[in-house]
Amino acid sequence: MLGYSRRTLLRAVRAATGQTPKAFIDHRVVLEAKRLLVHTDTPICQIGTTLGFTDAANFTKYFQEHSGTTPTGFRESERRT
Repeated sequence: MLGYSRRTLLRAVRAATGQTPKAFIDHRVVLEAKRLLVHTDTPICQIGTTLGFTDAANFTKYFQEHSGTTPTGFRESERRT
């Protein structure tokens, strides 16, 4: 869709960020999720939908895998500080 081969994209992203394209995208998605969790009262299922997840359970699993905590746990811990 971008008009580049996988190899070309991999080289460009790795040169610019030191990460694979997937790792870079994962990092950005989790960062945006964290921003929305801390700075809005948007329900977690809506945040997941906004970020492209079709199911709140998939979003929760993805978030927990990449951040080590659930979206609810993250929101609560960040709001306490």
